[in-house]
Amino acid sequence: MAVWFTVVNWAGLDSAVEGLTEPLFMALLCGSFLAVRKQRWALSALLASGATIVRPVGIFALVAIGLLLLSRQEMRRLIVAGAIALAVGAIYILPMVLDYGALSEIL
Repeated sequence: MAVWFTVVNWAGLDSAVEGLTEPLFMALLCGSFLAVRKQRWALSALLASGATIVRPVGIFALVAIGLLLLSRQEMRRLIVAGAIALAVGAIYILPMVLDYGALSEIL
């Protein structure tokens, strides 16, 4: 049966062992939302930034966190969360800038 499944559904088996980005993305995203529920805003921003590095669609989690803090009028926490997101983004871009030169050449 396992041999038949391997032959018939090779794509499913291949993607199961490849280690794609979805599990890491979901772990970071769910961790970020859990941190939001516990009102640990800095940790939430850090995890959502990590999710954004793994998959660009994670930016929507950062936007949601920012909008939530903005609606609660917690400007200090919004600034801290934004600074964390910018710092993680800068650390992510730094190796590319060092390797390729100016940022304008990358974009």
